[in-house]
Amino acid sequence: MNPTSTQMSPDIVKELEKLKDIRLPAEISWWPLATGWWVLIAFTCALALAAIGYAAWRRRTLQYRALHELGQMRGDAELGREPVRLAERIEILLKRIVLEQDTRRALAASHGETWMQTLIREPGAMPADIARFITEAPYVASATPVDAPRPEALINAAERWIRRNT
Repeated sequence: MNPTSTQMSPDIVKELEKLKDIRLPAEISWWPLATGWWVLIAFTCALALAAIGYAAWRRRTLQYRALHELGQMRGDAELGREPVRLAERIEILLKRIVLEQDTRRALAASHGETWMQTLIREPGAMPADIARFITEAPYVASATPVDAPRPEALINAAERWIRRNT
């Protein structure tokens, strides 16, 4: 037999004619989604709802509200020039925080040395000079005393105290 010959036996030709073209399956569509995608979508939605819920809960917390008010004091340029008035507002804020905490409500009535010792001894303790200035501010003339701490130091000490005590 000649190797270049392309003749086939009639039986082979008959069998080859019976073969049909290969049918490709239909293309895979993107919809409906596979189960894994649905699980991922549900997890993402649950995570987003949890984040929204946490943010809403956080806005209602005592610490958030107090720090927000302190931030407003920090931005008030007029208070920056009047440390006595700033110290009065900080003291009012700290007393309100103590009033809202059931276990420490009795401290809200304290004043003078007792209140100063509370500010110094609690977690996030204030430096003694700042605590003294805050407790004496309501009784000082509105003119700025020579030994007044910087407004930034007052606010930073109050912020540290709020973060540790709420």
